[in-house]
Amino acid sequence: MPAPGTAYDVVCSGGYAYIAGGFGGVHAVDVATPWNPVLRGGVSTPGEMYALAASSGRLYVVERNASVRVVSIADPANPAIIGGIEYIPGACDIAVSGSVAVVAAGGNGLEILDVSVPSLPERLASLDTPGDASGVCIDGDLVFVAAGAAGLHIVDISTPASPAVVRSIDTPGAALGVVAADGYAYVADRTDGLFIADVSDPESPRNTGTVDLPSEAVGAALAGSRALLVDRDAGLHVVECGIRASAPLIGVLDTPGQAAAVLVSKDAVYLADGTDGVRVLDLSDPAAPSIVGGADVPGSCYSIARSGGVLYAACGENGVALFDCSIPTAPVPAGSPGLAVQAFGVAVSDTLLFVAEGIGGISIYLIESPGAPLLLAAYAPKGAAFDMAVRGNMLYVADSQYGIEAVDITDPRAPRLTAAAAVQEGIAGLEASGTWLYAAARGGGVHIFDITAPAFPVETASVDTPGYAADVAADDRYLYVADGTAGIQIVDVSAPASPRLAGNVPSGDFTMHVAVAGDVILAADRFAGVRVAAKECAR
Repeated sequence: MPAPGTAYDVVCSGGYAYIAGGFGGVHAVDVATPWNPVLRGGVSTPGEMYALAASSGRLYVVERNASVRVVSIADPANPAIIGGIEYIPGACDIAVSGSVAVVAAGGNGLEILDVSVPSLPERLASLDTPGDASGVCIDGDLVFVAAGAAGLHIVDISTPASPAVVRSIDTPGAALGVVAADGYAYVADRTDGLFIADVSDPESPRNTGTVDLPSEAVGAALAGSRALLVDRDAGLHVVECGIRASAPLIGVLDTPGQAAAVLVSKDAVYLADGTDGVRVLDLSDPAAPSIVGGADVPGSCYSIARSGGVLYAACGENGVALFDCSIPTAPVPAGSPGLAVQAFGVAVSDTLLFVAEGIGGISIYLIESPGAPLLLAAYAPKGAAFDMAVRGNMLYVADSQYGIEAVDITDPRAPRLTAAAAVQEGIAGLEASGTWLYAAARGGGVHIFDITAPAFPVETASVDTPGYAADVAADDRYLYVADGTAGIQIVDVSAPASPRLAGNVPSGDFTMHVAVAGDVILAADRFAGVRVAAKECAR
């Protein structure tokens, strides 16, 4: 696909690829159909657009040896400059994490920027690093700097206004680009190919290997467990890195239906198994999970929730089915009260049942008498609702077309919208944990919202995932993301403002749902049943 100018860099966000096209500007390319990319629009300035980073609906663009521009991609086909910072001599690369941007500025080292107000970025600090800072990436509170003949520098930005070099490690060639994840840094080392460093202890980085290339390694990227190396004269090379943070797969259970959701209660584990209804799983031996009970449903089972001794199953166009599970391993059909025209998701909180009906929105029922639910109210989101999370008097709606909607249900007869947060890709799954709300954004990874003020979620960070983020579960330190064909992605959120990918569980088909049960992770794979993995991962 031809475009004006010279392509120097590219980033992807929400079905679009954005290309730094030199003096031709930034180009927005629709890649929803990857084999048929379409140039939709662009934006230009007098400078030479050279490097890009994407974060939270914005592009951060480096004009070589000059400035940084902040570009809104709220309308992805029509990027618009909303701010910037002038005169950064030597500027050649940029990385962004949360409210901090780091610019590699050649012989001038690093510039640290505050981008908490994207339209008014401000300089926080400068750091004179040895060599020529030509490539930069951020992983948590650490910045990794490819510094030419000076090798790789590791910089602590836990206090962004006071950055400090933690340690440096020499590389055989000239470090031109770097990416880092899961305790390893991968350096494009010019004539010496790929240089790999173990940086799990930043105070003591060590060389763990090199990979030769035919010509000159000039750029690097990560895709799952593979490093992608750009060779100046010999194209793209893919290197299997064997990222050590993969969670070991323990057991697999091929279920009869289409595994859609897992519910872990104190005395049983239930599986929504599509056309095969509800199944009860035995995980006493995680290496050999088994089905020990279950019940059929009308149509297909998409979601399940439990309140006391009653199990509620969302059955698509067949509404909601009820089961008596006073004997947990032997659910007994207790009727189908005809709730909802279509039911794709269910959630319970005390005496309330919430039913997600897709384009029909959310229905709220009183279930003081479980066999005779009483419709209290309906809530119509901007788009379509397939999932939700309940926390206290707030209902958070996953709007598959728009984003997140916060709804006050203090009076469940009169649900009231208090705030909405647009997410370009829409939301497929939600999890509320403590003062945080985690949103699986389909092709847009995971977005993290602070709900300290429950009625007004504030997005604080996001982390991209390699697949299709469909669902998310959380524990004290990690998120577990059902990521389509990419399996389960494990995200370290010990510092919620700086999330990072920390491991993965491979997919058997297309991972739709994830749950945590004690020391194991449960992945519901559409046509490959349930996969059980150890919760602990090397780190």
